[in-house]
Amino acid sequence: MEDKYNNPSACAALELNNETGDNSDGQVVTMSLESAGGARKRQQEELDVLSGLHRTVKMTLLDGDTVGAIKRLLTLPKVCTEAIESQDLTSLTRALKRASLGPVLDTLRNVTCIGPTFEQAGGPDEKADLRDLTKALTFHILTEPVYTNFLADGQTFTTVSNETIQVTINTTGIFCNDAKLIKRNVM
Repeated sequence: MEDKYNNPSACAALELNNETGDNSDGQVVTMSLESAGGARKRQQEELDVLSGLHRTVKMTLLDGDTVGAIKRLLTLPKVCTEAIESQDLTSLTRALKRASLGPVLDTLRNVTCIGPTFEQAGGPDEKADLRDLTKALTFHILTEPVYTNFLADGQTFTTVSNETIQVTINTTGIFCNDAKLIKRNVM
């Protein structure tokens, strides 16, 4: 496997809707060969496995234990900058390029990037001092994988710049410090 794809934190587009119309929450995949009652399932059982980009792949078990056939390729998650670009987050893409942080971000493991919307702040992605821009971007990178469906009001997270972000959840949305999350679970 290419090293650029060996990044479990770079999951793409969990915001895509699944077959029931709900937001995806498949970032954790659990496959069990036992039923709820503890009995083994029959041979030739098929498992649905959720891969990157919210694609479901059927896997056939030959002997109740061993995967015998995968009916479609698992979709690899994108690295952070590819996921950001694919979601048309243009000001964040420009800011990462200007600060030369894209290649660094793509090699970090198990992080979450909370991309600021620079348009609302008068375009600092193009005008800000490079040190200030780099500081702002690193403040928005959490040191662990975080998905909105597992957030709780009052949770705190450490950033790669060793600062703290606190989560607030209320009827108007999810906030990191005082900034409202607009696009969730892109990666």
